[in-house]
Amino acid sequence: MAALGAGMIALAAPLLPAARLHPPDEMRAGAAAIFALAFGVGTALMLGGSILASDFFERRLGFYLSRPLSAVSIWSGKMAAALLLASSGAALALLPSAIAGASLRDQALGLIRSGQAPALLAAALLLVPLAHVGAVILRSRSPLLLLDLAALGIASLTARAVYLEFLPHEADGVLLVSLSLLAAGVAAGVLAAGPIQVAKGRTDLKRGRLVLSVALWSGCVLGILAALGWRSWVLSAGPGDIAVHIARPAAKGDWAVTWGRAAWRAGYSPTFLVNTSNLAARRAPGDTVFSGDGRRAAWLEPEDPRSRKRARLILADLGSKGLIARPTSVFVHGFAGLLLDAAGSRVAVFETGLLAVYDAGGRQLLSIRREGLGWGTKATFLSKDQLRVWSAPWWNDGKPLPIEILDVHVACKRVALAGRSEPLVARPPFLADAEGARLLLRSGTDGIELRNGTTAAFMTLLADKREEALSADFLPDGRIAAVRSAEGSLSLRLFSGDGAPIREIPLGPGRSASLSGMASPSTLLATISDEEMIGRSSSTRTLAIDLETAVVRPVAKDLRPVARYARFVDRDPTRVA
Repeated sequence: MAALGAGMIALAAPLLPAARLHPPDEMRAGAAAIFALAFGVGTALMLGGSILASDFFERRLGFYLSRPLSAVSIWSGKMAAALLLASSGAALALLPSAIAGASLRDQALGLIRSGQAPALLAAALLLVPLAHVGAVILRSRSPLLLLDLAALGIASLTARAVYLEFLPHEADGVLLVSLSLLAAGVAAGVLAAGPIQVAKGRTDLKRGRLVLSVALWSGCVLGILAALGWRSWVLSAGPGDIAVHIARPAAKGDWAVTWGRAAWRAGYSPTFLVNTSNLAARRAPGDTVFSGDGRRAAWLEPEDPRSRKRARLILADLGSKGLIARPTSVFVHGFAGLLLDAAGSRVAVFETGLLAVYDAGGRQLLSIRREGLGWGTKATFLSKDQLRVWSAPWWNDGKPLPIEILDVHVACKRVALAGRSEPLVARPPFLADAEGARLLLRSGTDGIELRNGTTAAFMTLLADKREEALSADFLPDGRIAAVRSAEGSLSLRLFSGDGAPIREIPLGPGRSASLSGMASPSTLLATISDEEMIGRSSSTRTLAIDLETAVVRPVAKDLRPVARYARFVDRDPTRVA
């Protein structure tokens, strides 16, 4: 009756002063849900902790055991009665509001459709036996309480360790399986503890308390072992176990950064720094950078896997048999960009408003502060002691701001402003050639402009919006290649170093494309798709284009690592220019 009375009180929730901010149905539903939760949980805890535990401690359990009833029947009957009374109280608290409005019904349907209903039902069913186990543990005043707390504490620490380990990988599926295995073990221990206590302990308080704890510990141990076993299986994934989605090779040598989903591991997607000739590998962040000769790599390793507030700079020597990682004493805060010179003897670190250059041993050679520097800054080493930087604010709130070109002289610690573009409405994607002499830049009309890399002066327009320019890149010999789309067909346009048209090569039907590097001095790889975003395309075609003879031949289908290696695109948010 009390629950039904509380449900009637919930009908008056729209009369509260705050009700003007919400519809009446929502106010009634919210109040009814609070009352239902209070009555349901309160009744479950009260009855679960007394309906059988009191019989055990007051030695009335012998009456039931003298009847032709099994221990499981006695325990399950008591628990079912407590659960029925608790759920009835919750239902009575919800009943008046459910009759008065449809909001509760809609919320219940929403829980069922979202898949949360099974988890909530399992938690509700576990609440009564959990209350019984807790009551026996507390009322017995046994020294075994310390071991019970230790078992639950170890299970909690295991859950925390697994959570922190997989959190940086955004592996929600792995976390769900790990925590589910752990929770299942603990739940099994809780559910088994009651029947085992009744069957083995009977009316003996000490023995009943001991077997209950043993059952609880066994469940916790099983859950911990299952979670740790799953963790070991997930982390055992190597480069050969993943379906590669992104591959970013070094300019020279056999090393590459690869990222992809590991098989049979609930969506776990590790990133590897891998030697493609022998699959020697180690885990490394996706933003790992290589030196020009491919013999050195650098990345930032966060101290706390949950955030990137503070990270250590790691330098690695890449060999034919493996790599040697060398942690430095350099720490950065927040997101930062990295750049290695051709020989790997200098590393530039771009933090927000800060540029620092270090030698291979981690000794700082230069540090300058300037607005516009940050994670998205483009730069190239012209020599080991000269750096060209194209600085543009990452966020400009739509205000017209220019790209500034800085020449940084490391040895003499001098910074010179080499050039500045006109104000740009938004920070455009842009790409510099290896010598820092030219820029490819998305213009305000969404076309592709060729600009002087030193002064940012406009040179020519390679493609305008009408041609729907999709991708462009500088070729090793200095020429420029760009892919355009027109009326459902793709073509490759080849330009000289100063932007003069050379030829146009038809590629066939398609809606999106990316240039994927040179297979030989005269053969360019391009990947095309019939979908709008090639990075998310389920089907791609990789073509080999002979730039001298204009012969195009198919190479492979669905070669995603190649499709993902574009450096300059516009409509695909999975790419970074």
